[in-house]
Amino acid sequence: MDANSPLEQGQPLYTVATSGVTTGLPPPNEDEKFPCKDLTGQVKKLDNHYFDYGGFSDVYKGVWIESPGVERRVAIKVLRGVTGNKDILEKTKRRLNRESRLWQSLRHKHVLRFIGICGGLGPSPALISPFCEFGHVLNYLRNYPEVRRRPIILGVAEGIQYLHSRNVIHGDLKSHNVLINEAGSPVLCDFGCSKILEVRGFTTSFAGAYRYMAPELFTSMIDPEADVNPVLTKETDIYSFSMVCVEILTGKIPYPNIRNEFTIARKVPDGLRPVKVDAGIHSESDDIWPLLEECWDVDPSTRPLINVVVHRMLQC
Repeated sequence: MDANSPLEQGQPLYTVATSGVTTGLPPPNEDEKFPCKDLTGQVKKLDNHYFDYGGFSDVYKGVWIESPGVERRVAIKVLRGVTGNKDILEKTKRRLNRESRLWQSLRHKHVLRFIGICGGLGPSPALISPFCEFGHVLNYLRNYPEVRRRPIILGVAEGIQYLHSRNVIHGDLKSHNVLINEAGSPVLCDFGCSKILEVRGFTTSFAGAYRYMAPELFTSMIDPEADVNPVLTKETDIYSFSMVCVEILTGKIPYPNIRNEFTIARKVPDGLRPVKVDAGIHSESDDIWPLLEECWDVDPSTRPLINVVVHRMLQC
């Protein structure tokens, strides 16, 4: 790297301020000015076409030049939903800078490591994390159908347990956000993105995720006059966890015979749930299924805490 470059001189290339434009926002606080780790200039895309996408981002393959002669394969997640509106972009950058400090501190074998934030790779800041060759869990199970499901489910539960112990709500649990690392172990990714993008109403940003959403999150969708803003909680994570477990056990998305997402949105509050006899369930499910039924209870207060889920999984 050029010794005269801004990074070598300790001047971050990635800044929260919108160049040459004065926004109507108050000045950022110290945590909002810069990300915890700025990788601008150290990461490059390997392809201009994304290889995957999620509810909040397009994902590209890339390389992080960690130090001279040391390169790491990484996933580059460029946020979607950030428009050309200068104030919205500014707010998003500030939240990213603030939340990156928490993400950087998360260390657990079942939580995907957050490396840092990079500018210059798209219309909005990009999130950089290790690249997982095996991809998401359903892809892994299709390629390796003989793999035991129980250790994967337990790993997902332990990842959620760690996040909840740090008061982090995942908010978007589904099979696409459970990756398999090189050791064949599950790692959770894309936690907290709804907080960054200030998701409200769930009618657009969560389209396609209705199969995993707890019934209480559909209130405002079903009754437009209801003065209720759905809130993501640890209890909604527990519900989503149960749907991910069904996916891992069956190798199929929840309710595979219902193609219309809005049909699911209407029926889940009325009691629609996976049925074991219809699911082609894997042989490991017999002692797990009763726990899943508790996790998807319509009443959030009766769903077990994740510590209880992990304990019972270890006893199975």
